[in-house]
Amino acid sequence: MKSQALYPFHTRVSNFVQDKTRAGIFVGYGGGKTYLSLKWLEDLQRFGYEIFPTLVLTMKSIIPQWGDQIDLHAGLDYTLLQGSAEKKAKAAQTKAQLYIANYDILRSKRMQELWGIEHTSYTTDAGKVRHLYKCKKQVYFKSLIVDESTMVKEARTQRFKALYTICSQIPQRTILTGKPILEKPEEIFGQMKFLDDGATFGNAFWGFRNRYFSEGPPWDPYNWQLKVGAAEKIAAKLDRSCIRVSEEEINKELPPKRYIRKLFTMPSSIRKRYRQLKAKFSMELVTGGTWDTKWAIGRSQKMHQLCQGIFYTDDGRYELLHMIKLDWLRENVPLLLREGPLLIWSDLVRLIPLIAAALTGIPLRIYSREGQNDKQLEIAKRDFQTGEVDILVISEGIGHAGLNLQRARNAIFVSTGYKAGERENAEKRNHRPGSEIYDSVTYYDLVFKDSMDEVILEAIQQKLNMAEEILKHIRSV
Repeated sequence: MKSQALYPFHTRVSNFVQDKTRAGIFVGYGGGKTYLSLKWLEDLQRFGYEIFPTLVLTMKSIIPQWGDQIDLHAGLDYTLLQGSAEKKAKAAQTKAQLYIANYDILRSKRMQELWGIEHTSYTTDAGKVRHLYKCKKQVYFKSLIVDESTMVKEARTQRFKALYTICSQIPQRTILTGKPILEKPEEIFGQMKFLDDGATFGNAFWGFRNRYFSEGPPWDPYNWQLKVGAAEKIAAKLDRSCIRVSEEEINKELPPKRYIRKLFTMPSSIRKRYRQLKAKFSMELVTGGTWDTKWAIGRSQKMHQLCQGIFYTDDGRYELLHMIKLDWLRENVPLLLREGPLLIWSDLVRLIPLIAAALTGIPLRIYSREGQNDKQLEIAKRDFQTGEVDILVISEGIGHAGLNLQRARNAIFVSTGYKAGERENAEKRNHRPGSEIYDSVTYYDLVFKDSMDEVILEAIQQKLNMAEEILKHIRSV
């Protein structure tokens, strides 16, 4: 290694995983997971293991950062599998020690052919399409690094099955993430299967779930809960191969977080429709006619939209119902800008241009997949971080782990989605190394009283609390 341990806990982690051919490294944002994984490779080589070539799976946006980190810490030969299918295939055939690819690398038929993946599918009697993958070649990778392993948390998905045909043949593997559990505790099952082929929790998902969880009450059967003592039992099994470093230990110097809810009263016309949806799964449209559904999730989504003032119609358009949150932004954003740069988040992409329109006259940039390519997103981020503008209006779904927006002093969540992981990830964009210049970082939630806004925030907190019940017991020394 060209670099020495970056933090005191690096030595502790390296000592634990140094001779393990299957290791989980759960280190929070900014904790040097890349350095630790490269050090793990070096240590395995010192113990006599053949470690190259190594495959690194990561998110598309982080691939270039991996190259930078390898140059900084290890000085190894690497190739980045990015760009078109042909460019990826060419890079994959380049001789190197490390191959950096994104999780969807096997969506490409060219890469499937190159790595010997046979993909077939069939339709069940119930009309569901099933995908089968088989590897026809001997895999030449000796080691695997799975960066942000929550990307393989669902063992039943097509992505997992495709990658597992190759990765299950790689002898040395490590998984890296800050939090292996984001939405529900059973997410750890898929990640550990990917790591150790079922050595920790077995290969049967339902067996794992029934062993450690109880079904929810009759009125909420899918709300599975940890059994008494299950958190400690799960953590005890993870302790054999995994180690965790808390974000509190990593980010001791970061400023405290503050949370402020701005509460609104729903207009009577909207409350009427909200109650119709809640009681009857249908509501009157402003433009005439009715909208209805038989699905609870569809109803919840529409109730969520009502709170934001827009309603997506079945023909792909939307109705603007009210501007209460937009009016608040128009009045208060200029005041908040006096405190420092600002992020404005929304999980609804159709709301983002409306937010920008409400702030006409104030320089800002939009960061959303809707109508933007990767280059435009990079320009928006650059303009914000360099001070060209002081506001970035951003889609909650693309606040990825490598997105550094620590220039922001405050963040406003106009609309928060159902996913706890996305919300937590969004908050970390401006609460990370570099935020020390502020005495605190404040998050504003715009919330209608007695509505899905409150239900979602409470559900997110419950998910995070349940995850912490397990995580707090995982080995840290």
